[in-house]
Amino acid sequence: MLKKFAHFVVRYRIPIIVLSLLTTFIFMYFAKNIKINSNLVSLAPENNKELQALKRNLKIFGSSTYIMISVKSDNAYSLSTLTKIKKVSDAIKKLPEVEEVIDPLNATVFKYIFGMVVIKQTLPGGKIPESKEKIEEFKNEVLSEPILKNVVVSENGEALAIFIKLKNEKSGQYIRDKLLKIIKKYEGPEKFYMTGRPIIESWVKDYMKRDIVRLVIPIIVLVILVLYINFRSARGIILPISIMISSIIWTLGLMGIFGKTITLIGVMLPTLILVISSSYSIHFLNQYYKDIYIDSHKKRNVEKSIIHIGKTIILAALTTIAGFAALSINKIKPMRELGVFVLVGVLFSMTLSLTFLPSILCVIKKPKRKIQASTEGSKMSLAFDKLGRFIIRRRYIILGIAIAIGIWSVFGIKNIRVDTSWQRFFKKNSEILKTQRFIKSTFGGTSTINITFEIDEKSPLTFKTLDTLRYIDTYEEWIKSKNLFGPTLSIVDYIKRANQLMNKNNPEYYKLPDNNADLLKIFLMFKMSKFTKSLGNVITPDYKKANIVIRTAGVDKPDITVPQFKHFLKELDQFIKDHPFKGIKVERSGIDIIFVSLIDYLVKSQLLSIGISVFIVFLIISYTFKSFAYGLFGLIPIIFGLFLNFGAMSYFDINLDFLTSMIASIAVGLGVDNSIHYLIRFTKTKRTLPLDERLRIALVNSGIPIFFTSLTLVAGFSVLLFSSFKPILYFGLLITVTMLGCLIGVIFVLPAIIYLTNPKAIVKGKVQ
Repeated sequence: MLKKFAHFVVRYRIPIIVLSLLTTFIFMYFAKNIKINSNLVSLAPENNKELQALKRNLKIFGSSTYIMISVKSDNAYSLSTLTKIKKVSDAIKKLPEVEEVIDPLNATVFKYIFGMVVIKQTLPGGKIPESKEKIEEFKNEVLSEPILKNVVVSENGEALAIFIKLKNEKSGQYIRDKLLKIIKKYEGPEKFYMTGRPIIESWVKDYMKRDIVRLVIPIIVLVILVLYINFRSARGIILPISIMISSIIWTLGLMGIFGKTITLIGVMLPTLILVISSSYSIHFLNQYYKDIYIDSHKKRNVEKSIIHIGKTIILAALTTIAGFAALSINKIKPMRELGVFVLVGVLFSMTLSLTFLPSILCVIKKPKRKIQASTEGSKMSLAFDKLGRFIIRRRYIILGIAIAIGIWSVFGIKNIRVDTSWQRFFKKNSEILKTQRFIKSTFGGTSTINITFEIDEKSPLTFKTLDTLRYIDTYEEWIKSKNLFGPTLSIVDYIKRANQLMNKNNPEYYKLPDNNADLLKIFLMFKMSKFTKSLGNVITPDYKKANIVIRTAGVDKPDITVPQFKHFLKELDQFIKDHPFKGIKVERSGIDIIFVSLIDYLVKSQLLSIGISVFIVFLIISYTFKSFAYGLFGLIPIIFGLFLNFGAMSYFDINLDFLTSMIASIAVGLGVDNSIHYLIRFTKTKRTLPLDERLRIALVNSGIPIFFTSLTLVAGFSVLLFSSFKPILYFGLLITVTMLGCLIGVIFVLPAIIYLTNPKAIVKGKVQ
């Protein structure tokens, strides 16, 4: 089969070159259609029940797309700072994406005047007081209003804030640049901090664009360096690089055709394809430089190279595809799409390495000098010869160290934590987290979760009665009793505040009224003050649906941990179950809840993807060598690499997240390439030779391409350490450690185990 294929490639070399170049230009055209998607919620599967709950909440209570601009000043209530806040707010109100702007100057406060609760703006007409006395009066008024605390004024009175509600989710796409342009005019000495999901996602998009350039270019430079060390020739550098770049262009072009986007996880796609695609051309060129001097006929030598190395490259690609195919069944869409398109990129790279590369070698001149790395008797060949003798001689020590590493890793696995919080994507010194820390220290943060109460449309119940409002209050008081979160807000809080004012502002009356008559009076006062429309985020106009908004962080509270949050949600679900109200449905929702729900997805997908990839790789190796023994022994280097991966995660306190959960299945696909290469070389040794000689010869013949392909992978993945995103940085670190583990496993551990166990199926098996 390979002979016919090799003959076909050499015979139709010119059409293959032309078709490859034409395909590259076509895909390059479509690649420009790709867009970057920084939507954090897109990480959740569409059928995720928590995502569906959030969508229902947004449909009922409108857009939750808020932006908060916090203003830090030596004197937040100075005339200068208040004037700047007004000018910034007025400019923001004119933006077409903005629905509403709330600031300390136009926020609503409750007043009790002439026997009535009146809701008015803090500064009617927006005129800023100029005298110190009037400013102090204004300050006391906003600080005495509980509803405004940690919203537009910090509890300690040292910072003020502007809240911006956008018209819809799409409005936040380009808003950051417009806001930065506005606040830049007024900065100094005041400092403005912006946060909110649209701002965070815009930062994510900037980081993603930066990473694409920051990571891809160094990877190409490092691969060029490795190629130079290996081949020391222009063709040995240019040809593999051209295949790497073509593979990524073809893949991105295909994504463009299908209208796919690059997500926060998919930003690694170019890096993965560039790194992986280099190994096939390196394998082929190493074989080519071995074969080309055997026969003076250039084209016949290219055919021989395809026949000799084609099987290894195809098997290596198939096993790599198996690793990424395991990701293609993942429920998390960005992870699934990454698996599918890297799989496609690997297929493209394999195809180009076995068609375009040999075709080019057929038409260019034969190299004048030998490539030392690939020739018999070279320094590297001699080094691997000595290494082979050392491994057999020190086999017990090698296996002892391998077993110790395995035990070390197994004991550490139980300490690995799962964390899907979006904050983990960023480094501590990033602008995003700097802003988050300041806003948490002054306002308690902006992240929220919701508890929605929905009355059946056919039910006569409404949230205008004490019974239903007390039901909401039961939940709110229960949440406060947990002392985990920041302030809560619901229709009940507004009613309590009005009731307090009706009773001479006595704090003891910050509660629901004792009778329905007083309650109706409060609702009437809300209506007369035209305040009802301002309650859209906590109650619907028909009073059939209500909402508790819970700030997930408090000024004086430590950050809630993932286990604490999971435990709270479990208790909340039980509380809902234990406290039913006939005719009222209760549901929780929130972005943070979505991310916590993905923890179970990650753990299950990690185990499933490892199982599937290992099983497929086992079948491929077993089928190739017609022996299950080869399948089992071929997995040894992978298992050793995975031990190092999980051990590093445990002892360096690296959490399992969206990206680190993919390492195992990817490593299975990549790490087994070296096993296959080594085992194929072993089967080609003479069975009449002693076993230690066969193992040494196999290592000498396979060691150089194994070393340089692994070095290329390690060098390429190590560039991820410079990513703007922590999970990608950790991914780079762990995949590098894992690849090194697989390299050590195939060079040291596998030969030692084969020699020690002397498996008949392998030692006496037929030469493939």
